[in-house]
Amino acid sequence: MRVQRFAIVFAELRRAPHVEIHTIQERLEDFADVILTSFRDEIRQQTGIELSPELMASMNVSNAAGVYWSYQIEDRRRGAGEFKLRHLREVFLYETDPLWSDETPADRRPFLKSLRYFDYRPGAGDDKFAAFALTPGATPPPIWYWDRGDCSRMSLDYEGYLEALIVTKGVTDWQYLFCDVDWRAPRHRGLDQALRARLDALVTLFPGHDYAPYYARLPGGGAR
Repeated sequence: MRVQRFAIVFAELRRAPHVEIHTIQERLEDFADVILTSFRDEIRQQTGIELSPELMASMNVSNAAGVYWSYQIEDRRRGAGEFKLRHLREVFLYETDPLWSDETPADRRPFLKSLRYFDYRPGAGDDKFAAFALTPGATPPPIWYWDRGDCSRMSLDYEGYLEALIVTKGVTDWQYLFCDVDWRAPRHRGLDQALRARLDALVTLFPGHDYAPYYARLPGGGAR
């Protein structure tokens, strides 16, 4: 994915009506092939994970790019979006703060230890992030959405994740559109209505995108 295309996100947010940008970091860089190859070799040697060509091609946008923004359309339509991408070399090579405690069941710890977050929300500070589950030989590594201790597997690879970011701009909980969600579960009560309202807002704010595939992932599908 070329950084020029991903930079569209920031340009669209700047010119959209009803949008306020709170923080923005446009650190995008086109790495030379020799640098990408050195990243791949280093990751393979230290972790045993072989990066796919598609994942390598996306490394040039994952260089500390992020934005935290909010919107207000009329009086009642309010919301926010945020993403902050970590450099993939850092994601694969360095462990993050543990997600488990002494009370965590022993059979769950290996999975939690495998998670390395690559997209998080420091502005919102709501303990939500997207992470790879790193296991040697698993290429591409599966992506999971962490929501304050609850974890759901996503049906996207990293390239697909970035494509969805271009469209959704990181609007809150968009990741659930690509998870196998029990919409009737108490934890998720009202989530489908909230996501539909956020998609309605995105249609108003960014009419140049096609949101029909996103609406189709909600119960009942289809825009209002």
